[in-house]
Amino acid sequence: MNKKLYNYIVATICFIITGYMASLMSTEKLWSNLPLVLFLSIWIGFVLLVDLKLSSTRNTNNSLILSALSGLLLSLAFPPFGFTPLILFAFIPLFYLQDKKEIDKSHSSFYIYNALVLWNILDTYWVANAAIIPGIVAIWLNSFFMLIPW
Repeated sequence: MNKKLYNYIVATICFIITGYMASLMSTEKLWSNLPLVLFLSIWIGFVLLVDLKLSSTRNTNNSLILSALSGLLLSLAFPPFGFTPLILFAFIPLFYLQDKKEIDKSHSSFYIYNALVLWNILDTYWVANAAIIPGIVAIWLNSFFMLIPW
């Protein structure tokens, strides 16, 4: 199966999961981990569609995997997981993406932003249990502020 078809199928599944999670959250009083699944499904579907556009103009073979790996390692380095030594290795894929010659600055910024959003979703999704809009703002705006030094 080629990458384009795979991305469309997975993005469609993510958006179906998003709709299901939104309907569950509208009926439940206590959400528990539902915002985590909601935010991840929205973001993964969006990133896969943007990656299709970026990969059609440039060679970005492993950029999405490297940024996702970095976001996951950053999440594991902070509480509640607390594998703090992972933070020493978590930024290596981001430095590689930034230094990569095949992709330009705007493309590498998108992949770095992807890692930062994944990190924020996995570590601060619980804010949405208090209120959904502040949870969304906390995740995406905080990731944007983290991207500014890059």
